[in-house]
Amino acid sequence: MRWPVALADECLARLFATLMTGSTPDPMTREWLLKGVLASARHGLPLDEALCLAGGGARTLRRRLLTRRRDAHLAEALAAVALGDEPTDWERCRRLATEIRRFKAAVWPRARKWDAPPTDWPAWKAALFRAAQTGIELPDSPDALSAAWARVRHYSRPCTPGTVLELYL
Repeated sequence: MRWPVALADECLARLFATLMTGSTPDPMTREWLLKGVLASARHGLPLDEALCLAGGGARTLRRRLLTRRRDAHLAEALAAVALGDEPTDWERCRRLATEIRRFKAAVWPRARKWDAPPTDWPAWKAALFRAAQTGIELPDSPDALSAAWARVRHYSRPCTPGTVLELYL
């Protein structure tokens, strides 16, 4: 069975969490690990490919986790960019896209060496700073921001195991 990358990431995060706590993996995670190790042994695949964590053009686990972190910061910026008039998600994406283009051109070149954003920055700008710190390119079109927002809503479940792995980046 070929596991979707997102599901493989989830299984890896669950396995990591169970190893950290000393508990037993759930049946799905156990099946994923057993099938991946067997596929690696039987077919000579690298383990990360057999576990559907890499290979076939997929981005690395690290890049997926960093993108996830960047998208979460972009979601913070989208929430903070409202000017009090309760704009639609699309209008927020349009506003933030303009601000991101300005940020990338004028602010980030000098701010990239800082450890943290200045405390007097507005929340949306501080969130952009943290998003840029991931090293993953900031999207600067409304469409790309809308896609990032949709991804955040997709994996914003309480206690998402993937966030445990993000802590170790």
